[in-house]
Amino acid sequence: KVFFNGAFWLEFLHMLLAAYIVAGFTVAGVYAAGMLKGRRDRYHRLGFLIPLTVASIAMPLQFIVGDTIARQVFDKEPAKFAAIEILPKTGDHVPETLGGVLIDGKARYGIQLPDIASVLAGFTPSTRIKGIDAIPSAVRPADAVVSVVHLAFDVMVGTASALLLLAVWFGLLWWRRRDMPTNRWFLRACAVAGLVSIVSLESGWVTTEVGRQPWTVVGLLLTRDAVTTTGNLWPFFGAAVAIYLAVGVTAVLVLRSMRRRWAKGDDADDVPYGPEPTPPNQPVARS
Repeated sequence: KVFFNGAFWLEFLHMLLAAYIVAGFTVAGVYAAGMLKGRRDRYHRLGFLIPLTVASIAMPLQFIVGDTIARQVFDKEPAKFAAIEILPKTGDHVPETLGGVLIDGKARYGIQLPDIASVLAGFTPSTRIKGIDAIPSAVRPADAVVSVVHLAFDVMVGTASALLLLAVWFGLLWWRRRDMPTNRWFLRACAVAGLVSIVSLESGWVTTEVGRQPWTVVGLLLTRDAVTTTGNLWPFFGAAVAIYLAVGVTAVLVLRSMRRRWAKGDDADDVPYGPEPTPPNQPVARS
């Protein structure tokens, strides 16, 4: 029941789409950076277009799934929803607060859009939303926790919206030209889209995990009761860090080695869809 609960399939789909989005925009961003340097061969065209198309198709689907999950959180996890909306007190006609933090039980420094939170939650301004005050004091999250959840959600939605606009931009450029976009501002946007997608992913996880606090499993297991009481925590943690560092350093060294061989032309014939070998003493074509 902990894993296969009512939220499982939506959360699974949400993360699956996020994986395609992050992978797509990150890979496309690498080739967009290469294209900005004048590399317009078939290898870069395919490396750019295929992952960008996948990510662009996934983006609108992700918004639909995310909106469905938000309504599920409103119905099933009112405490998390109150933190997301940084809502101190229960009420209707709740505004959508952009930015801001919770200080001494009051939302401060945010920009409020009247009635929008109620409309998004229940399609009407009269929708009543439970606030932080409706949470039993024994399990009520601290102001700092609420602020982290709210700001992480804002970052997630903001970055995802930017990526959706990029996907729409890509669709419009392709529809108008029926060819690979070469607009330099578009390529610049694509070059940073991978980093933006990673920020969006991580802020989403912060919203999910911190938004549950002080619960590990809502209503069943408090985080303070889930913390391990066994010994050897630091040796296991140190071993895990060492393994990940070794894998990371090895991956960087291998990629750098592959890059050097590719730059020299040693692997040109072995790379799928690789560029045509450049004849000796002839500069690489730039466009």
